[in-house]
Amino acid sequence: MAAVTAHANPRRFENSGTAVLTTATDTITVANVEPGSVKVMEGQRVRLEYTDRSVQQTPLEGDDTLCRVSFSVRGLDFTTATSLYALAAGVNAAGTTVPVQATGLVLSWPNYRGASTGQKVTMANCWFDKVPEIQTSDQLDSHRDITIVCKLADFTKATY
Repeated sequence: MAAVTAHANPRRFENSGTAVLTTATDTITVANVEPGSVKVMEGQRVRLEYTDRSVQQTPLEGDDTLCRVSFSVRGLDFTTATSLYALAAGVNAAGTTVPVQATGLVLSWPNYRGASTGQKVTMANCWFDKVPEIQTSDQLDSHRDITIVCKLADFTKATY
């Protein structure tokens, strides 16, 4: 068995990381992501644990769970058609509520500030889980907990 070191090269999203959302008509670079707010949870197969005659058994595979990315952004924008609030609420330019499905989300973590290499998470065929909360502040108001979801099969991790 080989001895390895895990997490030897730490990365920071705040070191010029990017969040790029694509819809059927636009590619949107998300600006003003609040530091420390990015959360990524890869889905998995549920483990079905069970006991047979008082003996714990090896878990069986259950259904896939959804993958989730959430973050908060500084500044408020409810009315621009490409604002995250409008997209998540499903309000189109005519003011009509319609379900909005993004075609993709890419989160990139550079190896260091300004690096052209790093790691990324890509979600395809994703959608907004809910309308984000609005939070006021003594500094900058913000949209909180913007959550984007995709199926496990549409979630990939890679280097760039």
